[in-house]
Amino acid sequence: MPMEDLNERQLQILRLLAANTEPLRGPELARQFGCSVKTIQRDFKRIEILGLSLGYTLTRSIQGIALDCGNADRSRLNRWIYGGERLSAGDSVEDRRHRIYLDLLLNAPQPTTIRSLSEKYYVGSSSIVNDLAAVEQRIREAGLTLNRTREGTYITGRELTIRNEVAGVLNKIHHFDPLPRNELPTRLNEENRMVLAGIYGIQSLRQVEQCVGEIEEAIGVVLGDIYYINIVTHILIAMERMRSRRYINPGGVMDPKLINPLIYKKIAACVQTFSQAVQITFPPNELLYIYTHFMGCGVGELPKREVIGQTLQSTQPEVLAFCEELIQQMEAETQVRFTEDANLFYSLLLHINSMITRIQYNVRIVCLLKEKTIAEFPQMYAQVKTAVLELKKKYYPKHFISEDELCYLCLYFQLALEPKTPRRRVLLVCSTGIGTSHLLKKRVATVFPELEIADVISLRQLKNRDVSDLDLILTTVGLDFEISCPSVTVSVLLDPKDIEEVRRALEE
Repeated sequence: MPMEDLNERQLQILRLLAANTEPLRGPELARQFGCSVKTIQRDFKRIEILGLSLGYTLTRSIQGIALDCGNADRSRLNRWIYGGERLSAGDSVEDRRHRIYLDLLLNAPQPTTIRSLSEKYYVGSSSIVNDLAAVEQRIREAGLTLNRTREGTYITGRELTIRNEVAGVLNKIHHFDPLPRNELPTRLNEENRMVLAGIYGIQSLRQVEQCVGEIEEAIGVVLGDIYYINIVTHILIAMERMRSRRYINPGGVMDPKLINPLIYKKIAACVQTFSQAVQITFPPNELLYIYTHFMGCGVGELPKREVIGQTLQSTQPEVLAFCEELIQQMEAETQVRFTEDANLFYSLLLHINSMITRIQYNVRIVCLLKEKTIAEFPQMYAQVKTAVLELKKKYYPKHFISEDELCYLCLYFQLALEPKTPRRRVLLVCSTGIGTSHLLKKRVATVFPELEIADVISLRQLKNRDVSDLDLILTTVGLDFEISCPSVTVSVLLDPKDIEEVRRALEE
């Protein structure tokens, strides 16, 4: 029975059943949807029939009706009801192939049959065979292997590589159904939230966001936007893989000798509370996996204040040399005097400091603007790639620098090319006030030359700042408190929609 056989009310009821552990009562649902109890009873029967193919059952008791299924079936159900396993007629072959690749990654190393994929995506077996041939190229490039047997097709390879690929392909999946309004605060934008909730379910997403927030509070940091998205994504992936008993092998993460015991102890305490809530036991290597992602964001490495002198003192000599030589090589290649741009140097130093930590700990981040960056700035990207890979051979020959990292570095140089002009007063607010916030600073300075950028601060610092001297606040994160100054929520790159909203706010 295809999902399209459910009407909108039945789909909403199924979502409520999947999201709630307590039974639902027919009379209450009838009042909520404005229909009779008999209609709700017929809806339950239709939903129950669908359960035969999705692996769940409805249990009836005095308290009401509840949905009963195992963790694996519940994950599959979440992907169904939030659009993760449904393609509309307008979706492309490329979309389907991204989803098939994700299926193989999430199921690895269990086999998936061509017939099951054919039924799932409503295409013929020959189309699935062609899809698998196309997907195999990316599988090989990732260092994984696609195996074909009588039982089905499956992927084998390092668990960390599989998880990194899951994170990458999630960024390419689109066309999810709109989600119900989340009554809890979230730092994810709507698109990221739809993708992650569509694959892993709203409840799991909420639990992971709460866990990350508690870790931030415990170790006294607020992660930047890109780091926050990546950590939430990777913990969700870890949960999914662990539920199917796919663990990271010993030696798959950082050397335990490199652990900061104070930070590790605080993270471990938060993860312990989280594991009890989700009923998943995190073995030592999985805990190290989470720890390495926080360390890959520069936790304990970056200075708390934007003072260049302090940054230089806290930076390892080879990281400083890497940054200086990168700027020198880019200046020689482009004939642009990057060495005179102190803001570019400081921004790059902050990012490269964290980047080196990531590559040493084998932590991969996803650049949501990767394809757009490569397409719009091909020459700059090629120049940055050549320079960075040459320096990598000199300073970090045994480590891997991904395209995602290269794209972030490319954006710093591209935005540094934009002319400097007089500005008025505006305050920029980001998660941490460092790193990629300087990309926003460059864009604002270029698009709105009449604005003077008073400062770039974190969300936490904003709560204690006097804003009486400001005309406008531009923030990349939603404000969960009132403030006596107009504000506009924008993206780091200040896209056309953001620009229009800022201009409207200035006019008002």
